[in-house]
Amino acid sequence: MVGLVILAASVQAWAINKCTMPDGRVAYQEAPCSNDAKSSQQVDIATPSAGTGSSWEFSRQRDDMTGESTCFAVSPSVATGMRNVYSNAALVYVQLHGRPKSNQVYVTARTSTSDSEAFHHDLYGTGIKVDRQDFVSFSQRVSAHVLSFASTGAESAMVERLTQGQEMRLRLRFWPYDQLHDTNPITLRGFKQALKQLRACVE
Repeated sequence: MVGLVILAASVQAWAINKCTMPDGRVAYQEAPCSNDAKSSQQVDIATPSAGTGSSWEFSRQRDDMTGESTCFAVSPSVATGMRNVYSNAALVYVQLHGRPKSNQVYVTARTSTSDSEAFHHDLYGTGIKVDRQDFVSFSQRVSAHVLSFASTGAESAMVERLTQGQEMRLRLRFWPYDQLHDTNPITLRGFKQALKQLRACVE
């Protein structure tokens, strides 16, 4: 039987670096932020009772090399309770993204770029649960740090679930461990507004 880690309501905090990257993505890491980071800030992280941020946010980024733009709706980050051998906590978030005129919104779950926090190849048992709706399994490991759904139909259905919900939780597995980890609730506050801006971008 697979054991699940239930996050404690109160744990000791530890300091890590919050790095805002050129593409707008926020990474949390023990190492100093890279030179190309837009900003760097040291923050105290503890296992939260909700997401570490207050609401979903929209952003639009332009690739200076190709001139192409991508639009994002990003959830607050939340700890999973999984710690690697260096005592780093795995922080994850959900991201919707799409390109202008594509009429397509992709739904992904993401973790930081640390190799020690990579998602497992075995996706069995992993997925998203919105409020009391049915659990929806991840079906595709896009990369070591990105999970998604294999069909546009499944992604559209997930967007609809998120639109109707108040909060969601993720169930994840990290390489090379077999244990599943549940996140604390991730708020859907601000999701509808961020989605509205995202859809305006991709249509």
